[in-house]
Amino acid sequence: MVVRRRTRTGTAAASRGSAPEILGCIRTIPRGCVMSYGDIAACAGAASPRQVGSLLAGTDHAVPWHRVVHADGSLAAPDHERQRQMLMAEGVRFRGSRVDMASCRHRPSSDG
Repeated sequence: MVVRRRTRTGTAAASRGSAPEILGCIRTIPRGCVMSYGDIAACAGAASPRQVGSLLAGTDHAVPWHRVVHADGSLAAPDHERQRQMLMAEGVRFRGSRVDMASCRHRPSSDG
């Protein structure tokens, strides 16, 4: 059973993968790279990719939100065109309307 609590940003979050951990993982994504919601959930120990999405949608913290995409490389932001322009300005490669995950996915080091 997952216990829910309210975070400072006002969104419900599971007891695993706190908001600071999730936001910290998002902040580690370098320019020119992306991570999926699932990648961030795994990095932060979050309960699910949806937890990451809920937090990101409701946060007012300065994080590189545009570097978070769906696992298939499709854009996640409501304003897809703005997200695409920001990613392209950083050198992120696309295959059609999706990010080329094979060349642009950020995989944080597990050695700390």
